[in-house]
Amino acid sequence: MKKTLFYLLLFVPFISYGVTVIPNPLGSGTGISTIITRVTDFIFSLGLATAVIVFLVGGYQYLFSFGSEQKTSQARKTLMYGVVGVIIMLVGRGITTLITSIIG
Repeated sequence: MKKTLFYLLLFVPFISYGVTVIPNPLGSGTGISTIITRVTDFIFSLGLATAVIVFLVGGYQYLFSFGSEQKTSQARKTLMYGVVGVIIMLVGRGITTLITSIIG
Protein backbone atom coordinates (compact mmCIF):
# COMPACT_ATOMS: atom_id res chain seq x y z
CA MET A 1 0.00 0.00 0.00
CA LYS A 2 2.85 2.38 0.83
CA LYS A 3 4.52 1.70 -2.54
CA THR A 4 1.32 2.42 -4.44
CA LEU A 5 0.79 5.67 -2.55
CA PHE A 6 4.42 6.65 -3.17
CA TYR A 7 4.17 6.08 -6.93
CA LEU A 8 0.81 7.83 -7.10
CA LEU A 9 2.17 10.91 -5.33
CA LEU A 10 5.32 10.80 -7.45
CA PHE A 11 3.59 10.67 -10.84
CA VAL A 12 0.48 12.84 -10.24
CA PRO A 13 2.26 16.08 -11.19
CA PHE A 14 3.52 14.50 -14.40
CA ILE A 15 0.12 13.08 -15.30
CA SER A 16 -1.63 16.39 -14.79
CA TYR A 17 1.07 18.23 -16.77
CA GLY A 18 1.04 15.65 -19.56
CA VAL A 19 -2.68 16.04 -20.15
CA THR A 20 -2.36 19.69 -21.06
CA VAL A 21 0.98 19.76 -22.90
CA ILE A 22 2.37 16.84 -24.86
CA PRO A 23 5.51 17.71 -26.80
CA ASN A 24 5.82 16.40 -30.33
CA PRO A 25 8.55 13.72 -30.40
CA LEU A 26 9.08 14.14 -34.15
CA GLY A 27 9.99 17.81 -34.00
CA SER A 28 8.51 20.74 -35.87
CA GLY A 29 7.93 19.11 -39.28
CA THR A 30 5.32 16.41 -38.86
CA GLY A 31 4.32 15.83 -42.46
CA ILE A 32 4.39 12.35 -43.92
CA SER A 33 7.38 13.24 -46.09
CA THR A 34 9.35 14.34 -43.02
CA ILE A 35 8.54 11.12 -41.20
CA ILE A 36 9.52 9.00 -44.21
CA THR A 37 12.77 10.94 -44.59
CA ARG A 38 13.71 10.53 -40.94
CA VAL A 39 12.94 6.80 -40.89
CA THR A 40 14.85 6.12 -44.11
CA ASP A 41 17.81 8.20 -42.93
CA PHE A 42 17.95 6.10 -39.75
CA ILE A 43 17.71 2.83 -41.69
CA PHE A 44 20.31 4.04 -44.19
CA SER A 45 22.77 4.91 -41.43
CA LEU A 46 22.29 1.46 -39.86
CA GLY A 47 22.80 -0.14 -43.27
CA LEU A 48 26.01 1.78 -43.87
CA ALA A 49 27.35 0.74 -40.49
CA THR A 50 26.49 -2.87 -41.30
CA ALA A 51 28.16 -2.56 -44.71
CA VAL A 52 31.36 -1.30 -43.12
CA ILE A 53 31.35 -4.28 -40.76
CA VAL A 54 30.75 -6.68 -43.67
CA PHE A 55 33.64 -5.14 -45.62
CA LEU A 56 35.92 -5.41 -42.60
CA VAL A 57 34.97 -9.07 -42.09
CA GLY A 58 35.49 -9.80 -45.80
CA GLY A 59 38.87 -8.08 -45.76
CA TYR A 60 39.85 -9.98 -42.64
CA GLN A 61 38.83 -13.27 -44.28
CA TYR A 62 40.75 -12.41 -47.44
CA LEU A 63 43.82 -11.31 -45.53
CA PHE A 64 43.98 -14.46 -43.43
CA SER A 65 43.03 -16.95 -46.14
CA PHE A 66 46.73 -17.69 -46.67
CA GLY A 67 46.14 -18.70 -50.29
CA SER A 68 43.47 -21.28 -49.53
CA GLU A 69 41.07 -21.34 -52.47
CA GLN A 70 38.04 -22.11 -50.30
CA LYS A 71 38.73 -19.29 -47.83
CA THR A 72 39.53 -16.83 -50.62
CA SER A 73 36.27 -17.73 -52.35
CA GLN A 74 34.34 -17.19 -49.10
CA ALA A 75 36.02 -13.81 -48.60
CA ARG A 76 35.10 -12.74 -52.15
CA LYS A 77 31.50 -13.79 -51.55
CA THR A 78 31.39 -11.77 -48.33
CA LEU A 79 32.76 -8.68 -50.09
CA MET A 80 30.31 -9.18 -52.98
CA TYR A 81 27.40 -9.41 -50.53
CA GLY A 82 28.56 -6.14 -49.02
CA VAL A 83 28.63 -4.45 -52.43
CA VAL A 84 25.18 -5.80 -53.31
CA GLY A 85 23.86 -4.56 -49.96
CA VAL A 86 25.19 -1.05 -50.56
CA ILE A 87 23.67 -1.00 -54.05
CA ILE A 88 20.30 -2.10 -52.65
CA MET A 89 20.49 0.62 -50.00
CA LEU A 90 21.25 3.29 -52.60
CA VAL A 91 18.39 2.15 -54.84
CA GLY A 92 16.05 2.09 -51.84
CA ARG A 93 17.14 5.57 -50.84
CA GLY A 94 16.51 6.80 -54.38
CA ILE A 95 13.03 5.26 -54.41
CA THR A 96 12.12 6.84 -51.08
CA THR A 97 13.46 10.21 -52.28
CA LEU A 98 11.28 9.89 -55.39
CA ILE A 99 8.23 9.00 -53.31
CA THR A 100 8.73 11.88 -50.89
CA SER A 101 9.16 14.32 -53.76
CA ILE A 102 5.92 13.09 -55.32
CA ILE A 103 4.04 13.29 -52.01
CA GLY A 104 5.39 16.74 -51.35
